[in-house]
Amino acid sequence: MKRFDLVVVGAGPAGCVTAYTAAKLGLKTLLIEKEKLPRYKPCAGGLTIKDINFLKSRKLFERSIIERKFKKIKIFVQNKELTITSKREIIVTTDRSKFDFLLAKKSRKGRCHTQGRRGS
Repeated sequence: MKRFDLVVVGAGPAGCVTAYTAAKLGLKTLLIEKEKLPRYKPCAGGLTIKDINFLKSRKLFERSIIERKFKKIKIFVQNKELTITSKREIIVTTDRSKFDFLLAKKSRKGRCHTQGRRGS
């Protein structure tokens, strides 16, 4: 029976970054995902510039995952609307299936063991 210092369940962004970071710190880490990767993920993939800088600092970012860049966003809360405009990108969107798969692959390269359905 293999033993691990840390088992992370779920290969979404939080799980992948956690597993990658733990493995880089020397913990014997296992990342488990129930679905075959890349998996369909219908939810939005919005990343702020702060998110991108965080991922870059850990060598987990690739420009190829960016689909669209936004310099203007509208936020709706109850009956109020707030518009934010900037000269630089405020947020970018990604295809979550591709983004999650990229993070899972980078976690594996970071010496994290992975377990899931075939193809992951």
